[in-house]
Amino acid sequence: MSSAPEIETRAEQPYVAIRAKVTMDEIAAFARRFGEVFGWLDRQGLAPAGPPFFKYNVIDMARELEMEAGVPVALERSRHEHWTTPEMLDATFDPVEDIVHILNPFDPLVIQRRRLASFFGYQHRFEAYLPKEKILIESDIVNTNNPMPAMPTRDMTTLRNNVRALGLDVQTLVPIHGKPIPWSDFTKLFPAQARQTAAN
Repeated sequence: MSSAPEIETRAEQPYVAIRAKVTMDEIAAFARRFGEVFGWLDRQGLAPAGPPFFKYNVIDMARELEMEAGVPVALERSRHEHWTTPEMLDATFDPVEDIVHILNPFDPLVIQRRRLASFFGYQHRFEAYLPKEKILIESDIVNTNNPMPAMPTRDMTTLRNNVRALGLDVQTLVPIHGKPIPWSDFTKLFPAQARQTAAN
């Protein structure tokens, strides 16, 4: 068996880690910080996807090593890369109010819609109703640039239910990036409601 070093290519693996500069004598103490990483994962509701590891970014045994104490994780709800600095893992913040006020649809807090949904499972939507014109403007729940689906999606059903619950008299549906259509064309996706309207 050859004792020569070998290079093994592996797939990318997301991980959470604490980074520090340590001397050779401080490595054992740095290893105890794995507990902080596991504690952070537990608070975020994330499970390790493998055993903990050391990652050596800079090796200078005579002076300092730059190391990471890491734990692999699986980002099941997102295909996007997320990162933070080691300082943020250790940071503490003052308590904030439970209620967050979103100022407008382009508030920096919600403008990254995919990231917001990935982190918190919150789908931010923008709808505006013009009562005089009887127009409902919505954020592309209905894609009028394509043929209507055979069955309504969950978001379409929610939109229809919200309009009914608020008692809005909608005549025209206007997607932000689509062409306006009559509200009646949209409600054709809901046969039961169409029959009830016809009976009345």
